[in-house]
Amino acid sequence: MIRKNILREFRHSWARFLSIVVLLGLGVFVLVGLKSTGPDMRATVTDQYQTQNLADAQIKATAGFTKANQNAIRKRSEVKAVTFGQMTAAVIKHRQTSVQILSQSQRISKATLTKGKMPTSDNQIALSSQLAQKYHVGQKITLVNDHNGTPSRIKRQTYTITGFVESSEYIKKDDLGTTNVGTGELTAFAVVPSSSFTTTTPNVARIKFSGVHGAAYSNTYENGVNRKVTALQPFLNKMARQQRHNLRTTLQQKLQPLETAQAQGLSTPAMVKQLAASKQKAAQIANVNVTIQGRNDYNSGYSQYGENAKRIDVLSDSFPIFFFAVTILVCFTTMS
Repeated sequence: MIRKNILREFRHSWARFLSIVVLLGLGVFVLVGLKSTGPDMRATVTDQYQTQNLADAQIKATAGFTKANQNAIRKRSEVKAVTFGQMTAAVIKHRQTSVQILSQSQRISKATLTKGKMPTSDNQIALSSQLAQKYHVGQKITLVNDHNGTPSRIKRQTYTITGFVESSEYIKKDDLGTTNVGTGELTAFAVVPSSSFTTTTPNVARIKFSGVHGAAYSNTYENGVNRKVTALQPFLNKMARQQRHNLRTTLQQKLQPLETAQAQGLSTPAMVKQLAASKQKAAQIANVNVTIQGRNDYNSGYSQYGENAKRIDVLSDSFPIFFFAVTILVCFTTMS
């Protein structure tokens, strides 16, 4: 008799029963989906970091790294591997697109080719993939500084595009950071061979730390990197002080005969101009610095991606509770 009553209730209210089942199933899907999204996001991007061997930290030197500086960094116990490279900023003429120009790295923070081929000569360039809709392989572009001259550190203005690349150092597609040219907002990046630069003195070092473990974004990894960065900064501060001292000494040796000639009334217009330029350089020595930054600081895309994954994690803890509460309320209302 009870069984007949149950079957009769199902026959007369099957739509209500189906609605409850669908609501519960939807709640389960929401819970499972949200709980897996954050970890899946981190796992996906971590594979990219490993493929491109993304640096744990970057060291930037405004005056560059001498051979002695490079050897000193390599010998540090915190450093497992390091590659030295160059970077400078430029603007694509007629487009006002600010671009970070990077020397091609072979080991750490490697760029991945998405179309075309990598540049091999000093008149070739590979642009970041977000510019693939605006430019094409084989097209020529002109890079300039704010005064329409040749940008600092690179030999020429005109380059032929050979391909398009992606880099884990710039995983955001817009707002890649700030720069000192153009609008001040970095729009894209580009890769050129080391031979494209006017100097062989690198101004950026990419580092993989020893003794740092754990997956990207994990507390183990982030805390390990922070400890290494903190340990290296005093050493780099000392390096910067030595660089400033050496620059002042060298500049003073050049200034002394010019100032002596001026005091004796023997200076020429060319010497006066040279003296003014040297004094301007002397004033800039105070800005010479060597700084180190972990991924969260030198790579805004890395930091933002991690924050987005954390937001999904928080949502996965709170939203399913609300959803199930609504589902239960609907169930009780439906059954009453």
